[in-house]
Amino acid sequence: MTTDIESLLRIHALVDSQDRRIAVAPTPSRDFSLHCNGDFIGGIYDDVLCVVATPAASALLDDPAPVLRGSSPTARHRMLEVPPEHAAAVIDAAWNDGHGGTTVLWDIEGIFEAESMNRDVVVRLYDQCREFLTLCFDHGLLRRSPTDAEGRLIRLRIRQADLTPRGAVVFDDLLDRFLAFLDRGGKSALPPMVGKWVRQLTLSD
Repeated sequence: MTTDIESLLRIHALVDSQDRRIAVAPTPSRDFSLHCNGDFIGGIYDDVLCVVATPAASALLDDPAPVLRGSSPTARHRMLEVPPEHAAAVIDAAWNDGHGGTTVLWDIEGIFEAESMNRDVVVRLYDQCREFLTLCFDHGLLRRSPTDAEGRLIRLRIRQADLTPRGAVVFDDLLDRFLAFLDRGGKSALPPMVGKWVRQLTLSD
């Protein structure tokens, strides 16, 4: 079997975006290899999207058994067969595992430096950032606690590798909502707001 052009176009439309640049190339077996942001990420084989098996990608699919797929018998990789509805999230997770782990998503020190002349504001922002990241950890978005045993914030830079598979899907949008909350003065209680945001982003994924 081979992959037809309609399957290629359908899958490409599902996963290509401004932040996720997807390129395809034909293979000798008349299927297509898949590259994300310039890096090999999988392929479309016999009309099925397959993504390189990584821990985060596997976790999103409930840890299925990998399959061997590739452009020829001597160029095969351990891959995951991905349903269309999970395509974008699984590609993001696999790419982040292999290529994006060191990317800094949030440099919290930058907020403190911008307000360094106002001690009261810095203290308030510190407490809010600590509470936000603690809630992210409680909701299963961060791999490790952002605070020490005394409750002090010990992670001032959040990197891609700090996120769980669930966090890799929702953290960017959740952070945008939190920063907008701070811009509005940040007067409401954070726990119910973060819980509501996580539910909304999880349902919209």
